[in-house]
Amino acid sequence: MKKNLLFIALLFVSITLNAQLWSSQTTNFPTATTAVDQISIVDSNTVWINGFLGDGSGLHVRAHARTNNGGTTWTAGSYTGMTGNTYPQVLAASSYNTAFCIAYDTATSLASFWKTTDGTNWALVTGVMNTGSTTFADGVMFWDGSKGFCYGDPVSSKFDIYNTTDGGATWNSVPTGSISAPLSGEYGYNGADCACKIAGGIAMFITNKGRVYKTTDYGATWMVTPTAPFTTDAGAKIYASSANYIIVATLATTTATVWDWKYTIDGGTTWNTYAPTGSFYSYGMCYVPYSSNMFVSTSPSTTTTMGVSYSNDNGLTWSDFTDALLQPTAGTNIQCLGVNFYSPQIGWMGYYGTVNSILKYYNPASTVGIPQAETININDVNVYPNPASDIVTFNINSKNNVNYTIKLIDVTGKTVFEKVMNANSKAIYLETIGNPEFNIPDFEAIAAVAKKNNIPLIVDNTFGAAGYLFRPLEHGANIVVESATKWIGGHGTSIGGVIVDGGNFNWGNGKFPQFTEPSEGYHGLKFWDVFGTPGPFGNIAFIIRARVEGLRDYGPTISPLNAFLLIQGLETLSLRVQRHVDNALAIAQWLEKHPQVKKVNYPGLPSSPYHALGKKYLKNGFGGVLSFQIKGGKEAADEFINTLTLISHLANVGDAKTLIIHPASTTHLQLSDEEQISAGVIPGLIRLSVGIEHLDDLKSDLETGFAKVKPLSDKDNK
Repeated sequence: MKKNLLFIALLFVSITLNAQLWSSQTTNFPTATTAVDQISIVDSNTVWINGFLGDGSGLHVRAHARTNNGGTTWTAGSYTGMTGNTYPQVLAASSYNTAFCIAYDTATSLASFWKTTDGTNWALVTGVMNTGSTTFADGVMFWDGSKGFCYGDPVSSKFDIYNTTDGGATWNSVPTGSISAPLSGEYGYNGADCACKIAGGIAMFITNKGRVYKTTDYGATWMVTPTAPFTTDAGAKIYASSANYIIVATLATTTATVWDWKYTIDGGTTWNTYAPTGSFYSYGMCYVPYSSNMFVSTSPSTTTTMGVSYSNDNGLTWSDFTDALLQPTAGTNIQCLGVNFYSPQIGWMGYYGTVNSILKYYNPASTVGIPQAETININDVNVYPNPASDIVTFNINSKNNVNYTIKLIDVTGKTVFEKVMNANSKAIYLETIGNPEFNIPDFEAIAAVAKKNNIPLIVDNTFGAAGYLFRPLEHGANIVVESATKWIGGHGTSIGGVIVDGGNFNWGNGKFPQFTEPSEGYHGLKFWDVFGTPGPFGNIAFIIRARVEGLRDYGPTISPLNAFLLIQGLETLSLRVQRHVDNALAIAQWLEKHPQVKKVNYPGLPSSPYHALGKKYLKNGFGGVLSFQIKGGKEAADEFINTLTLISHLANVGDAKTLIIHPASTTHLQLSDEEQISAGVIPGLIRLSVGIEHLDDLKSDLETGFAKVKPLSDKDNK
């Protein structure tokens, strides 16, 4: 069986949650009988818990506690400052000291939004969710302490949604699109289980009409699922492991005690009804992130004694823990309420009994698996998967008997790479500058992960302009690949590519038998023995095998004319690329100040989240391509491009002439609206490959386009 080395190849590994690894911790609540029913995790050490104490009058006295040392000690807090008959319902923390709470006033039936910066004293947040006039208290959530959103339903029967990117210091009203036109009598359910979030900026909440509202960009934009799984007003819960795999549990009537279950694997286009093993009255449920779609459920019955169950198959079948801590004896009046996992190694669960506490799950030996819901099986390698989460997986089973399992991973940090590594990992593959968001990886940090796991780091350096802007081998890469069609050729006249072997990887380490076992096509030749470090030629095993087997078996041989044209282009590369990057920076700075532009993506701008990494790794400039969002959306983008006369409407990059494209209607047309947004392709996004023309001519042509679409931009402003 042949194996291609240019992919991250990993086998499916499942996780088993060991009941013996749960331990009880004293929470230091104001009273020992306060029950924990909500858990907000900031990081592996910082956790907030919210609890209640029944006072006999139908109301609850609520309190909270927090830890910044993984639960070794807890600091108790209260809701000092909340006025009236305020009942804190949903809490989410952005740091050890900062948290937000949606509260409900039982006297006025209105909700309000509160914030604390010391864990005890709370102040009303004004200007968010029509504070003081909201009829239902819905939800607030955060990803890793910085990005988050909140939502509620004001008297005007219109969803209010706000998002934040700075931990809640400022909140921005979100254009809710279809959410601004809810169905008659529609409102969002409130409670910790009526909304969910997962990696990659994906979150959802469910309404009483059964519609699921979803974001894939940390709450900046929202969409509604195509179909509704139910129509009852009795109650609903939602859980998800990806943008496409969603589970909804509902109560058919207000007196029902058994939940009805439905799930979708296509983001809500079709729903399937199923009955999981056992009767579940779920008080708390969650997926374990980066696991094999395993999630933990509490309350497997409607009795006062409720234990914990687990599933390895997306909730189709369940098993009960037998440990006494998690499955108490009937009649002991012990319940497990809220549950939340930070990773396969760390989780928390609320514990309600005679003396309450918080349960912590800790298993440093947990093995990371692949989210099955994000797996796509195909018969060839022509696929564009949807990167809707931090880790997206698809399998390739080609006609040539080449089998891969590939993961697409958010490259903003090395932590995700560390989590997905296992004994079957084969390679890490990166781009110097991503497209269309122009993100830049931390190459040295990721190279350290590859080295630690004895696998090669492969970098596509096309946007690095053949080493003029970036030299991957100097930052830990082992193999470099490039499209020669772009800046190397410089004119878009020839198709070609380049592979550079750094000669710095041990292909004989036991992970790559195609280098150490006899080659049938070369009479038993062992490539590593002859062309590796042990042989007389130095370490050229990879590039030799790429030539004598890759070229021979797959046939990607360049024609003589194309080779000549690419070499001609190479002779002027440094002159051209310097003009490219100088022009690109100037155009990016000009566009960022333009009143008809919402946003510019270019690592050379200080506003770019990748500016620091760009300064660290890139030399001579920040690249020759940028993108910008034009006011007026898709219609304005189309008309803008069709108005230009100097700039060419082409899908290539790296030409001497400036090229422009509208990704949503061209390069990413085959994706759904949701998939485009998850890939960073906003409807009004335009990509510009800046050429070597005079800067004044480029600005003049672009200004012509802006003038043409000004009415659409003005409409967007309104």
